[in-house]
Order: sequence, then C-alpha cells, then structure tokens
Amino acid sequence: GAPDPDNDNDGIHDVVDAAPNEPEDHDGFEDEDGRPDPDNDNDGIPDLRDGAPNTPEDFDNFEDEDGIPDWDNDGDSIPDSLDGAPMQPETLNGYLDDDGIPDADPWMNPGEKQILQGISFKSGSATLSSASYQALNTIAKQLKFDKSIHLDIQGYTDDRGRESANLQLSLKRANSIRAFLISKGVDGGRLLVTGFGEANPLAPNDTAEGRRANRRIEIMRIK
Repeated sequence: GAPDPDNDNDGIHDVVDAAPNEPEDHDGFEDEDGRPDPDNDNDGIPDLRDGAPNTPEDFDNFEDEDGIPDWDNDGDSIPDSLDGAPMQPETLNGYLDDDGIPDADPWMNPGEKQILQGISFKSGSATLSSASYQALNTIAKQLKFDKSIHLDIQGYTDDRGRESANLQLSLKRANSIRAFLISKGVDGGRLLVTGFGEANPLAPNDTAEGRRANRRIEIMRIK
C-alpha cells in the first residue's frame, strides 16, 4: 500500500517529524517537532509528576522531588541566592534583617524602654512627619513578627506652654504612633499609650537643644 505520511498518528507528517514512530505529547512545549518531551525542563523529573514541568527544579536538598524550583526555601522573602541561612527564616527585628540569618533579638526585653529615634511631629501638633515613617515601619515589622510583645507608648513634651496642654499634646502624640502601627497591621490591643507632658525631662528646658531632647516618644515593653 501507499506509505503512511504520519506513522505515529500525532498529526505531524513524517517528513517533518523528528520522531516519526513516537507520537508527540501535545503539552504546549515544542509540540511542532513531533518528538515527545517527557521532561520538558530536563530536570530529571518526568512531566507527569513535575509540579513545574517547564521550569527546572533547583536541586538544593529542599523539596527536590516535586519539580518546582524553590527560590526562597524558608519563606522569609529573602531569595536563597542572597540568604545566608536559606533553611532558617530571618528574624525580622530591625537588626541585620537583609542577610537572611536569624539573629537573637537585640531589641527589647520586658520592662526595658527606649527612646524612638527618627520620630518628629509638626510643631505644636500630633501630626507625624513623613520622616518618621521609616523608623515606625521597622517597629511595626518587629511587632508583627513577635506577637508576644506588648508596648506602652509614652509621649513627652518640653515645658513651653501650659502644663495641661502639654499633657494633652503628649498623649495625642503617643496615640498618633499607636494609630500608625495599627495601620500597618499591629493589633491595637498590644499597644497602650501614656502622656507624661513635661514630666521627667532628659535635659534642662532652658536651651533649644534641651527642649528638643525632652520632646520625645519612648516605648516600654510591658510583656
């Protein structure tokens, strides 16, 4: 009889079929050459059980049998190629967070307090300046990472103006910090606020430098 123009019945004529006796596996990968590709990405894992048949597995001893490359094994958002400890998630505590290596928390222990650096408000108001956002974003990251931390946010002013007004302003400023952290996903139930007004000055109020030091936000870890 007449020669069969398509021996393997894969819809590709033998004259252009690189494997005329083996039907093409029509899987969207080099289907026009007529040669079946049982392992499209050549990673040694057959397409039938390859979770990513067109992307080769990265053989790094982490879930290598599924065929899916894992660019961030520990799920800490730092790519394995830049991660100093790719199998251990980074502790996002504001301390060497970019190296991928979990670090002992140097931040705060219960009962400790610290002055928030890099925080400023518009003069005489409780409106945060945009320059404060970077420092507060770091605090928010830490609080979201370690949900055991509860803080008391403590506001202070200098001694200019009426004492009662300063007390009110210090409380409003502490509340502005709290509202910012809540807006970044921190549970408000973990954040207390206290306004101390002009109490507990760090420096004499008779110089501009001293007054600047006294206008501050402190945070104390209460648990």
